[in-house]
Amino acid sequence: MKISACIFPVIENIDQALAEMHKYINIASAQKNDLIIFPEASLGGLNITGIYSQDIQNCLAINSPEIKSLQQKAKQHAIGIGFGFLEKEKCCIYDSFVLFDKFGHIAVHYQRISKGWLPSEVTANDYSCGVKPGFADTVYGKIGILICGDLFEPEILNQLIRANPDFYFHIMARSFPCINDYQKNWDEEEFPFYLNEYQKLGKPVIVCNCIEENAKEEIRYCGGAWFIKSNQIIARMPLLQSGILNVELLPE
Repeated sequence: MKISACIFPVIENIDQALAEMHKYINIASAQKNDLIIFPEASLGGLNITGIYSQDIQNCLAINSPEIKSLQQKAKQHAIGIGFGFLEKEKCCIYDSFVLFDKFGHIAVHYQRISKGWLPSEVTANDYSCGVKPGFADTVYGKIGILICGDLFEPEILNQLIRANPDFYFHIMARSFPCINDYQKNWDEEEFPFYLNEYQKLGKPVIVCNCIEENAKEEIRYCGGAWFIKSNQIIARMPLLQSGILNVELLPE
């Protein structure tokens, strides 16, 4: 099975983000990949202010025309499409992931459990986290889903390990100080913590992060994509570089 992990630029305008996603889906389809995944909050970004009337403008219902266009794209190209977005459900905001399979069916729908995406001052009635761990049997095998800080929550990991997926997707909107030797700092000081958690999962993990290509701030969404298997980095894309990491996931 061939999978594309997209390092996707932060685009807060949903229509522009959608057009960019369609571009990458076309590339993955032309390369005969079975599935493409995008990072956390690919549609609309993760710029949560805590002001509900503002934040809800960047949220989408799962039956919205924008989401349905990706569902139709999956069916049209017979390719799986997985992505993160801020979801509006019953007036609540969730940090969610959905995967449409090659038939256009919802194969996975997961609402992030860990709370690291929430602003400090919110009302529980307006912003919410999921309660069910992210895994599902699909035409691609049994998939486990982690969104960003889920990886560092022991109870979430334990539930997923017990479910015993065939492989995992870990999607992120992770920022990092882009100072001198930022790639070296990430590889030597930050990513070992991730590898330690991936080792606990015991199965292949495909990771993708979003990227701020033209940010002026020192701390920015830093990009990167990785394919981890047997606690080894099999393939990767460097930080601060958008594009696609193509992975071939062989049956174990």
